[in-house]
Parts: sequence; C-alpha cells; structure tokens
Amino acid sequence: EGYWRGGVNSDEFFQCPNQGACLGVKPFENDDPEGECKEGFQGRLCAECADDYRQTVPYQCSKCPEIHYSVFQILLVVAAVVTFAWIVIKSTKAMAHRPKVLVPVYMRVLTNYIQ
Repeated sequence: EGYWRGGVNSDEFFQCPNQGACLGVKPFENDDPEGECKEGFQGRLCAECADDYRQTVPYQCSKCPEIHYSVFQILLVVAAVVTFAWIVIKSTKAMAHRPKVLVPVYMRVLTNYIQ
C-alpha cells in the first residue's frame, strides 16, 4: 500500500504522491499486477482523478457535485450580479442631481476595481 509497481515484470516500486490512493496488489482480490487505485483515482501512481471526480488540491480527488447544484450556483451568481448592477444604476439615477453626494462615484470606482 502506498506504492506503485513500475510494470508487470518489474521489481521496481515507486512511492505514490498520495499514498492513500495506491492500494497496492492484493492477492486473490485484484488482477492488476501493477496495483490498484482507491475509488476516484486512476492512472500511473494513482495520480489522476477518475471520471466524475475532480482535483481539489494536488493529488486529492473528490466526487463532482450533482448538475443541479452547479446550476443553482450559476443562477445565484447571475442573480447577485444583476442585483448589484440594479443597485448601482438606481443609486446613480437618484444621486445624479446631487453633486455633493459621492456614493455613485465610489460605487463606479469599486465596480471598475472589481473588473
């Protein structure tokens, strides 16, 4: 465990970057002479994420979120941007005739800074 065999006929073993991902060869349990990877990992040294998994930090994989969760996040970001734009426009129109009030100026500067 924690090591990957260099090849079928090799006596050379390599330490896996994420030792918990390399399960090694378990006689009578798996047929892969190079070793087996933990669920969510694949490839040499078990250093790649399997399908439906994503890399969170180097050599760590976690299951991808469900599609409805991603759609919800995107809609939430779009709603926040639209709300912020509406507030900027509304305050700019309201303060247009009051030259001494600097809120719209600060909001425009903040918007330009964020971009």
